[in-house]
Amino acid sequence: QLFDSWAHHLTPEQFQVYSLDYVEKVIAGVKQRHPETPVMFYVNGCGGKLESLRHCSADVIGLDWGVSVREARQVLGNDRLLQVSQPASLPFFSSHPPNSLLGRFSSE
Repeated sequence: QLFDSWAHHLTPEQFQVYSLDYVEKVIAGVKQRHPETPVMFYVNGCGGKLESLRHCSADVIGLDWGVSVREARQVLGNDRLLQVSQPASLPFFSSHPPNSLLGRFSSE
């Protein structure tokens, strides 16, 4: 798993140059040494970076809580595996039980 927890501070152009280009080198190295190992890349604040992530070679793209699955699917495609992160406070402030939240994500 690769995490860019500071991506939300970068413009899409900066993200490409200062993060994604290096992440691609890491992914290539992992795939060369361990081709059977799936790689997940989580980008905090990825909403404005989805277009850049379209061509990311990670097997799974991790979305932060501010991005809708529907929007990510429109940009990344239906065949891309997604992992959706939700804020840790969600169970305390949501009036919806966890199962109904999962249904919401699967319908997007």
